[in-house]
Amino acid sequence: MPITAVELLRSVGLSADGPVVWGSPVRANGPGIYIVELPAMPERAPVDISAVGTWLSRVSTLAVDGERPTGKGLAARLAAWWLPGEPIVFIGSTGKSIARRVDAFYRTPLGDARPHAAGQWLKALTNLGRARVWWASTDAAEEYEDACFEAFAAAVPAEVRANVPGKGPVLPFANRRHPNGTARPDGVTGSTVEPPAPAEPVAAGKGAVRRSPTTISDDDLARVNELLQDLACGEPGLEITPSQANAEGSIRRLLGESPARPASALGQLLRAGRIAGAHQDLDGRWAIRCTRRG
Repeated sequence: MPITAVELLRSVGLSADGPVVWGSPVRANGPGIYIVELPAMPERAPVDISAVGTWLSRVSTLAVDGERPTGKGLAARLAAWWLPGEPIVFIGSTGKSIARRVDAFYRTPLGDARPHAAGQWLKALTNLGRARVWWASTDAAEEYEDACFEAFAAAVPAEVRANVPGKGPVLPFANRRHPNGTARPDGVTGSTVEPPAPAEPVAAGKGAVRRSPTTISDDDLARVNELLQDLACGEPGLEITPSQANAEGSIRRLLGESPARPASALGQLLRAGRIAGAHQDLDGRWAIRCTRRG
């Protein structure tokens, strides 16, 4: 029998709260686990081809196996990761407020990198309005999230696990990576963009003020790191290059750089050790890894 959200939470020693219908507020201000569940699980993925078409039109970088897909091709790739009969379609966690995290989940349009892009595949389903959200409060959200993923995979029937494409990890439909960092090999890349930022006033006759990375405010640096993590965590490989980061206008604006000039501030911050998740390979190339969980 398929495992339900209540059964999954109980199996790891947590008490389930809820549910609320998708889009309704969750009344839990502390840390914990949240689970999205469908009341009836069709055998085939109920992908909304209209939503997929809008997604493609909004995100020019979206690719499947490195190629620009058709709407039908993208819908087919999503459908390939559907687990027939499994009502749980997403598991998440937060070390802060469940209520705020779920609200951010609701408010993020399909294709946007923020405020919360994880689980965005749910927005491509026709029956999302029937989904229910359950939650469990705990100060050990990361540990319980690991346990929930393991219990979910163990409950999926062997014949369903055998059909998981690419022998990837057994995950709920809208989870693209395991909490241990293992990414699902679904081949979908470049699937999010930064939403347009409000226009900033510029003094007459003056361009953007170039800012030294050593003098950037703590608030602006925190915002830069947040935006970089939104981008990195939205990629299946869970990392981005500096070139990808510098393509985002909102990041360039926070660093005080004009789009007409070559980018340099991010590189200086990387070398100064001020970018979360930054690392260099043996050839000296920089990348920024996702450091979030859930």
